[in-house]
Amino acid sequence: MATFVLCDGAFGGAWAWREVEKELIKQGHAVFSLTLTGLGDRNHLLTPDINLETHITDVVNTILFEDLNNIYLVGHSYGGGVIIGAADQLLNRISKLIFFDALILEDNQSINDLYSKSFVKQTKEIVQSKGEGFRLPKPDSGPIYTTDHPFKTFEQKIKLMNKVELRQIPCAFINCTQKSSHPVMEPINQFADRAKQEKWEYIEISAGHNAHWEKPVELAKIFINLADKNDVYDMQNRST
Repeated sequence: MATFVLCDGAFGGAWAWREVEKELIKQGHAVFSLTLTGLGDRNHLLTPDINLETHITDVVNTILFEDLNNIYLVGHSYGGGVIIGAADQLLNRISKLIFFDALILEDNQSINDLYSKSFVKQTKEIVQSKGEGFRLPKPDSGPIYTTDHPFKTFEQKIKLMNKVELRQIPCAFINCTQKSSHPVMEPINQFADRAKQEKWEYIEISAGHNAHWEKPVELAKIFINLADKNDVYDMQNRST
């Protein structure tokens, strides 16, 4: 049995993993799907004070209070930056980081740093005009459960304390090959290329950016296969 902790991206929440979670549980695995502060069913907590550190702490505290170990920590889209921060604090509890069509942050880097100045400027203007200066309005399309996103989470630079040790954690990247050409996807495509160059486990799924809505069973099988591969690796290491 593997333990999966699932962190969704901007505007999302635990609800986005519902069908993936069902499949993983059916196959005998433990699953903890997170809703980050201010999002989804926790949208009543949305305030100007929520930042990236808040969301990292959401993940860290779930792992600590549930006393989880040997975790397959999954981050989708914006959630990729969140799980990096959580793993930095809980190195010995993570078996593998799984970046699912995700953004990846380096030390002292913010989500906004991954985008062009013109794109960030345009986004800030939307936040000011339609989001009271602190929230990015939810997309017009998509499930009814999407909620506005705290913009400070994109502005705050991540602080990593264990950069060398963090690089020792096995990583995988799942690339959704049918996603749109929207500018928000450009850095994700670059991280997919980087994952291949750095010899990470690299898997493609023929789906849009939100494959956990579109192809949950197929995505769950990918997660399980990634856990199985890690188990084989661990057994080989223990026997040498």
